[in-house]
Amino acid sequence: MTRFAATTDLFATWAEGIESSLDDAQALAALPDEIRSFPPLALRDAVQIVGEHMTDWRWKELIRTLKEADQLQSTPGGQHRISLAQLHAWMETEGIRPSRPPGVDRAIRVAVENFKGGAGKSTTCLHLAHGLALRGYRVLVIDTDPQASVSRLLGIQPHRLDVADTLACIVDSPPTPLKPRATHIDGLHIVPASMGLTNLEVSILSMFRDNQGDRIGPLMESAFASVEADYDIILCDFQPAFSLMQTFLLHAMDSLFVPLPTETPDFAGTGDFLSQIQQFVSSIERIVGKPKVWDPVLVVHTRRKKSGDLVHNLAGRVFGIHRPPEYIEDSAAISSALACLKSVYEAGADQYDPRAIKRAREQVDNVVDVVASAIVARWAEMTGDSHDK
Repeated sequence: MTRFAATTDLFATWAEGIESSLDDAQALAALPDEIRSFPPLALRDAVQIVGEHMTDWRWKELIRTLKEADQLQSTPGGQHRISLAQLHAWMETEGIRPSRPPGVDRAIRVAVENFKGGAGKSTTCLHLAHGLALRGYRVLVIDTDPQASVSRLLGIQPHRLDVADTLACIVDSPPTPLKPRATHIDGLHIVPASMGLTNLEVSILSMFRDNQGDRIGPLMESAFASVEADYDIILCDFQPAFSLMQTFLLHAMDSLFVPLPTETPDFAGTGDFLSQIQQFVSSIERIVGKPKVWDPVLVVHTRRKKSGDLVHNLAGRVFGIHRPPEYIEDSAAISSALACLKSVYEAGADQYDPRAIKRAREQVDNVVDVVASAIVARWAEMTGDSHDK
């Protein structure tokens, strides 16, 4: 044997080393107090989130109220800052916190999916979740990928989870409700993932083998129904491969967000992905007896390269209005933030150049605004308030 030979025991040692290293990285992401928290907000941050409703005098009044209640954070240099939770509470009091409208009795379910590996699904899901929660929406992320990338990015240690902490709880006997847990972002909760999700795939395959495929859809509907009244938006991060479980999950979604990098192999892989959807979901359509419609469906360039004009233009011709002009560049600022298990909204000057971070945030914000606007339009149609006739 050469010095490069390895056994499964060594694989296990490597796996343990990776988990230990990630634990250390998550602890570093929480320093100095070892409790991870979202950065406090200055006036300019509040204005960016709330808009023109946050005037100088309203800010001063909020600061005075918090100071009188002894709830104001002390900050270096005497510049006043507040927590995201305090801003959301103020928005609630002012009647400007966004939410699904009366008459829409549950959260909209949004799949973030493209089975082409490297498309940036988990990164995109993380930033959509952060961006929507910052704006005041109540957001639930459901991580359906056993690799648990978005769970790690939100501070979860998957190897410490029980199977019942994941979506796999729906095939318990009897099925148990989903167990969302709060994150360090106010208004953002998660049902995390772990390798235990493979149990769900095995159970679904067994049901199909035993001619009980008609049980799968109702199981998933029941799982969502146990939590979705508490949220405005549910984002599901999918794994980068088709499976029976993923197909049924995709059928249970209301909306679809497809991240599309601007390289030709990604464009081709997205075509394969869409063909697979048509092929696999049509089987479920025959079971339930009606066609599936996702609304809205958006295809967005989330890792646009400077050399990506060809795919950008081709995608625009193929997808039309479903491919908005807004995009997110393949940014070193985002990569640097992710290396520290943070979103670009959390990144500071110690992670990367502040100007590059600002540019990346603006691009992410633009995409989040597109998604939020499309969801609001869908809600308006559902309640009869749509002017898009």
